[in-house]
Amino acid sequence: MPDSKLKTPLPDEEILDLLFARDENALREIDGKYGRRLLTLAGRFLSDERNREEVLSDTYLKVWNTIPPYRPASLPAYLLTLMRRGAIDCYRKNNRQKTLPPEGLAPLEELENVLADQSDPLRILSSQELGQRINAYLRTVSDRQQYIFISRYYLSRPIDEISRLLGVSRSTVEKELTALRRGLREALRKEGYTV
Repeated sequence: MPDSKLKTPLPDEEILDLLFARDENALREIDGKYGRRLLTLAGRFLSDERNREEVLSDTYLKVWNTIPPYRPASLPAYLLTLMRRGAIDCYRKNNRQKTLPPEGLAPLEELENVLADQSDPLRILSSQELGQRINAYLRTVSDRQQYIFISRYYLSRPIDEISRLLGVSRSTVEKELTALRRGLREALRKEGYTV
């Protein structure tokens, strides 16, 4: 007889429907489906378990307060973005030097030259628009390249970990990342969003 405690997670669309219905079960579903992944991401910035748990709670509160009216195209991407921002803010609050750990900062620095010049307000896309442009670009690359991009720039995974997970050399992953950044820069340049 199968274990009755094991249940299939709800599809993201159904979780979003629960949020729109203001049903608190949505947060339990999110925690069951994405909680461990979110805590792993926070661990790339925060060593203290209490801080990671606090940021996770804050992320769930932000989800509850923003959905509705906002309905993200990708629930996991939205959750990871909120968690990453929360973890970075927590790290900065708890550390006087206000700098991120090098392993967490490296992926952000890699994308810095690709994205629009943040000093020119007329050229800045809203976060949602920029996310849509990046997603459109990612739909043009292979599944493996999507995995590498998301692992590095959304999950802040170290290059060595990505290469181990894919069973390829570090240099292969580095070359793929370079090509992805070049491709993204070109795609954004065609839209007029890079310097």
